[in-house]
Amino acid sequence: MNWTDGYLKWNPKEYYDVSHLRMSSDDVWLPDITLSNNAERTRLMESTVVRINHVGRVEWSGLIIAKTFCKIDFTFFPFDEQECLMTFRSWTHLHSHVRMDASKPERMADKDNGEWKVAKIVTNSTMEYLDHGNFSKIEVTIHLSRRPLFYIMNMINPCVLIYGLTLLSFCLPGESGEKIALNVTILLSLTVFMLLTSEMMPPSSDTIPVIAQFYAATIVLVSISILFAVISLNFFHRPPNPHRAPLWLRKLFFIHLTPLLYPWRVSTCGKNGEGTDLRRIMDCNGDVVGPMKVATYQSHQPPSSPKLPAAATRRLASHHESCGIADTNFNGSSAFASGCPLDNLGGGASAANNSVTTITCTSCNGAIKRQLGNISEDLHTMIEDRQMDEEKEAIVSEWKKMAHVFDRLGLLLFIMATVILAIVLGSRLGTPSDV
Repeated sequence: MNWTDGYLKWNPKEYYDVSHLRMSSDDVWLPDITLSNNAERTRLMESTVVRINHVGRVEWSGLIIAKTFCKIDFTFFPFDEQECLMTFRSWTHLHSHVRMDASKPERMADKDNGEWKVAKIVTNSTMEYLDHGNFSKIEVTIHLSRRPLFYIMNMINPCVLIYGLTLLSFCLPGESGEKIALNVTILLSLTVFMLLTSEMMPPSSDTIPVIAQFYAATIVLVSISILFAVISLNFFHRPPNPHRAPLWLRKLFFIHLTPLLYPWRVSTCGKNGEGTDLRRIMDCNGDVVGPMKVATYQSHQPPSSPKLPAAATRRLASHHESCGIADTNFNGSSAFASGCPLDNLGGGASAANNSVTTITCTSCNGAIKRQLGNISEDLHTMIEDRQMDEEKEAIVSEWKKMAHVFDRLGLLLFIMATVILAIVLGSRLGTPSDV
């Protein structure tokens, strides 16, 4: 800083050709230049050595560490650019006494900073009009751009990678039991990164930084993925006696969503409304065509009469004779009458030979009927149990297929939401000028 003091002029010839000298600033007059928006109560011009020439030109070259307050816009943090205005003026001398002229700033003294880069410095000399007079002032505008490499490597990249792990939760099978645990871990990690980011920025309600919007959006999407995981696991793990899904839900998943999400696995329906090679469980109307429906059809068909071989027939006849059983008419009927009629057991007999033998059951009739009845009941019970097991397996398989379709739907929606989020936030950020 330079100024002219008329009281410090001399003729060098009168003082042994001394044209300039140096002395303490405490021995000369110093202008009361202050920083108007100073953040500390410190003097701007400290005591130092000044250089004075014979024409009264005083040069003060002291080092100043000044703290000022500036309005900071963190909307595009960490790709933000800030402007800080510093106003210098005389505190007591009017413009008629002290006139301040701005010179071109010297950029040679700029020091490299790991976080900020000085883009440019603009100076301007203006007048400040107050009630008690006009004052000369200099406005210095410093344009700063943040170096975002540190924040990209330590905050943005880890957050993006952790957020990308959410895609794996839709690919995990339901048997693993880690879908919800993975999503909750991702949610906690994103919350920690959001807290770290908030600590690096001053609290402000003027604007919401884009990176804070990104963290908030990712937390919302991860929370939605947890909801999808809960519904998928609810579909996958059904109770021991599951009930079938509603018809509208089956049609939604197997008729509408499955052809969209698995186009390579599903063909079109035939004209008669039946699936050609469509679904192993559902037909085009949402009905079951798997083992459950087959078992249902078979359950309505009466069991055929047992056909015994000829040797078994002879052994049974000899057993009847030893028990004192009379002749029995083998008339080909399928149920025992009062005389214990059986099917025609003589497989080798001639069809033209219609000779029949009638055996009258005596002591063994009741025991055989009870044994055959018990066997028939056991067979029917086994068939019914098997049919019920097949129905349960078909229902569980149906729910599991719905869970797989729901996972694929969630994956597709999650990818679409991520792409939209990247486009929206990327368009707001633009291209960073310096990395």
